[in-house]
Amino acid sequence: MVLSRADYLTVQQIYRGWALLGVVVLGALLSTGLVSFRVRAHPPAFYPTLVAAACIAASLVVFFLFTYPANQQTENWTTLPENWESLRRQWEYSHAVGAGLYLLPLSGLTLSLLLDR
Repeated sequence: MVLSRADYLTVQQIYRGWALLGVVVLGALLSTGLVSFRVRAHPPAFYPTLVAAACIAASLVVFFLFTYPANQQTENWTTLPENWESLRRQWEYSHAVGAGLYLLPLSGLTLSLLLDR
């Protein structure tokens, strides 16, 4: 958050091509939803798995409400408009929230496996 305008623009270039990881997130959502459906008759495994799927879905909501608009306004961080600092905060914090929303499914799925024993 302390990088200058020019430095931040340079650093953001390391994210080129990361949009393809959206396929992985969709795969995680679909597979976790399927697992949740398959274990629905076993509540100790079902609820953590369902929460995991909901968190992955919530991460997509956060992405499309906060991260994606910042990407669009900066043309994927190739240009910086006047409000670039507020967009940077929006982008950085939305990624932090997203990371937390991915940690919860990992924990939930691990718990589901442990409770299913």
